Amino acid sequence: MVSTLTKTLKVMLIAAAVTLVAGCESMITGGPLIRPGEPTGVIELVNNSGRTINAVAISSCSASTYGLNRLPSGVSIPHGRSYAFTVSAGCWDVLAGIYNADFSHADTRRRITVAPNMRFRFNVNDGR
Repeated sequence: MVSTLTKTLKVMLIAAAVTLVAGCESMITGGPLIRPGEPTGVIELVNNSGRTINAVAISSCSASTYGLNRLPSGVSIPHGRSYAFTVSAGCWDVLAGIYNADFSHADTRRRITVAPNMRFRFNVNDGR
């Protein structure tokens, strides 16, 4: 009986965890940058920091975390260069800087509202 109860509890816990993770994509990734059926705009990060940016986290303003690095693997933004992200129109939280596990050396955090067909140029300065 204990064995059956233990197995049932394990299955229920696993199902709850899967449901939680599946329902909270924005908690892990920051959510999709482009939501189907919505108009889009562009967030262009311009690196004026004097350093090479190798991490950019972008999340919907309603997400509970910044999520994952949105730069493609092996891509960075050298000083004086820029990188553009196409996003659905709306409110976005952006973090750009030097990567470490907790983004503690991030240069800039900013909340941006992108209108449809708008190109928002976001200047990343050294710690400002």
